[in-house]
Amino acid sequence: MKGKELIFLLMLIVSLLVLPMYSIGWEALHPESQIDVNIHDTYFIIPTLTAICVYIVFIIFSIYLFRVLLQKFRNKIANLILIVSTMALILIFTFLICLFRLWESTSSGYHSSTEGIVTTQGNVWNVVFWILISIQLALVILLVLTAFKTGRLFGQSQKDSVLLRFTGKESRHN
Repeated sequence: MKGKELIFLLMLIVSLLVLPMYSIGWEALHPESQIDVNIHDTYFIIPTLTAICVYIVFIIFSIYLFRVLLQKFRNKIANLILIVSTMALILIFTFLICLFRLWESTSSGYHSSTEGIVTTQGNVWNVVFWILISIQLALVILLVLTAFKTGRLFGQSQKDSVLLRFTGKESRHN
């Protein structure tokens, strides 16, 4: 079971690396290649390798979330892969929230009043911020739930092995 899961993960990562290269080109793997993102009148320049890594983490998270929910948290390796990809997504969202706050504080939507208090014009940025925070909170809850279920699986398998040794019966799965 472990070998099949790891082979599936390896094939998934290879396919996620190869398939986008046909649409954006193989020169995207060059360390100096970049993607330009235009939001209003601000340009963000993102290294292509960073964008590809975020893409791979998101797809692996999505696939393994579906697999783990379909298998009802019974596959230890799939659970562990989901835990790692969830932690990576939490880190990505933490970076995005920090970047968003930095961008928000330097954008033209802010102005200083005479008392030195910063005020905002509009409520859109607060909504975006709270959406990002909500997604991150949902990811943390999913991480805790998956870790709890996986810990119970490992505890159950340890109890089973102790019980098998105590009774002297051999497992059918060995």
